[in-house]
Amino acid sequence: MLEFLKSTPTSRLKDYLAIAISHLTVKKLFNIINTELNFALRKEKLSSFPYLLTVDTINTCQLKCPLCATGQGKHTRPQGKMDFKIFKKIIDEIGDYLLNVHLVWWGEPFLNQDILKYVNYAHKKNIGTFISTNFSFPFNQEKMAAIIKSGLDVLAVSLDGITPEIYNKYRIGGNFHQVVKNIRLLTSLKKELHSKRPYVEWQFLVNKYNEHQVPKLATFNKKLGADSIVLEQLLILFGQSNHNNTKLADWLPKNKKYRPKKDSLLSNKSDNLPMGKCWWLWRSLALSHDGGVSPCCYNNLAKEDFGNILKNNFRDIWNNKKYLSARALFRKKKKKVSLKTLCHSCPIARTNG
Repeated sequence: MLEFLKSTPTSRLKDYLAIAISHLTVKKLFNIINTELNFALRKEKLSSFPYLLTVDTINTCQLKCPLCATGQGKHTRPQGKMDFKIFKKIIDEIGDYLLNVHLVWWGEPFLNQDILKYVNYAHKKNIGTFISTNFSFPFNQEKMAAIIKSGLDVLAVSLDGITPEIYNKYRIGGNFHQVVKNIRLLTSLKKELHSKRPYVEWQFLVNKYNEHQVPKLATFNKKLGADSIVLEQLLILFGQSNHNNTKLADWLPKNKKYRPKKDSLLSNKSDNLPMGKCWWLWRSLALSHDGGVSPCCYNNLAKEDFGNILKNNFRDIWNNKKYLSARALFRKKKKKVSLKTLCHSCPIARTNG
C-alpha cells in the first residue's frame, strides 16, 4: 500500500485516499500498523493479518491477448467460477482487517454473472472494492446502473488505443466501440444518479503499436469522462515471458520510459516494488476461484498454493510451514529451510537486499 501511494500521481491520490479512509476503522488501522512493523522487521510468524485481498471469482476471459496466460490458454489451474461460499468464508474470517479487495486476477470479472453479489457482500463488511475489466460486453442502462448502485469503489477499464485498429492489435477479440460506449454510458449515468463511485480509471497498456497515441489520450478522454488515465507497462512474469510463440520483445515500446525494468517481475508503474522488497507475504493474500491460497498474484500454479481455504481456516494457513519458510527468505540472517516454495525460485527473493 505504501509503495502504491508513493507511485500514485497527485491527481488521483486524493481520490484513492478518500476511498481508503472511508473504509478505515480503528481495528484496521492497528492491524495495518502491526503489519508494517512485522514487514519492516521481516518477521516470519505474524500476529497481524493481510489488509489487501485479491480474489479470482472466475479465471476465464473472452479475449485472446497475446502476452496474457489466460488469453493464450497457458494456465495450469483448471478453469472455473468461484462458489460464493468460498468468498464468504474468507471475508467472514478476515474481513474485519481488510481495507480493500481486488475482485480480479486471471479472469474477466464480468464473465461471473454474480460479481456484484461479491461487491455487495464486501461492502456490508465495510471493505473497499476494485474491479479491472476489458469492458467489452453489451451493457444496457439497467445493468450499468446496477454497477453504480452496488457501491463499487473503483472500476479500471483496459482500453489500449483510441482507434479500433490500434486497440485490436493487443485486445484480440475485443470490441473498441463497445468499450467506448460503455465508459461513456457509465460516466453519464454517474452524473444522473449523483454518484461519485465507481471511480473510473482508464488503463492504457503502452506498447510499440500504441505509444504514439499517448499524447492524444487526454483529449480523447473528454469524450469518455474517466476520472483518471493510467499508463500501464507490459508485465514480465518469471517463466512466462513467452506465450504461444509471442515474444515480449515484439511489443516493447521504443520509448524507454514506457518499458518495464529488465528482469522485473512487476509492472513498476502499477506496483513500483524495488527488487528485494516483496510485501505480499505480509500485507496481501491472493485467493483462487477454487479456494487456493497463493503467496502472490503472479502465481497461477495450483501445485504451488500455500493452502486451501476450503480445507483449513485462514489463520492456520497464514502461519503454516510454507509461509514461514517463504518469509524466512527475506531475513538478513539466512536460515536453513527444509521446505522450498515457489518463492525460493523468485527473482525478488534471490535479490533480497
